[in-house]
Amino acid sequence: MASSAVSMVSNMAPNIGTSAVVFQKDKTSAVCIEWNSQVIASDFLPELQRQLQAMSIASRVYDAGMAPGDCPEIMKYDVRTKWATPLFSDNAAPYISDINLFLKQGGKVVATAAYSVDSLAYDKWTSTPKKLAPLLQKMFAAESAAAEQPAAKARPVITRN
Repeated sequence: MASSAVSMVSNMAPNIGTSAVVFQKDKTSAVCIEWNSQVIASDFLPELQRQLQAMSIASRVYDAGMAPGDCPEIMKYDVRTKWATPLFSDNAAPYISDINLFLKQGGKVVATAAYSVDSLAYDKWTSTPKKLAPLLQKMFAAESAAAEQPAAKARPVITRN
């Protein structure tokens, strides 16, 4: 009976939601990431860099307001966490509830991606890598498509899950 209740509630709960807006831009080979000291998810920044590296995008981190002059692109991020008690546990734990990524090239925003999950969603306990991967794929997937098409006016590509 308990498993039926859990299954019923989890089926009604919303899934992970992601969205992205990407304008035509030059291919990304390196980004400078602005450190956000307000983010308490200690695994977020290392995971961001790991996934960028896996996409053959070099990255380095700099203090807020101290961007090196030779940065081809700048990425800013914001990560919100909430606390809840996981099923079958007595202890509250943090989980990432929102992620916002912004990518600037030449001083202009060329891509954004966002993740948000409702506090009742059963998959709020999904790992940081699984929450971050779809965002980066959406932000940088348009590069290969744009490279195959003739140049046109900058038009946003909007995706939502």
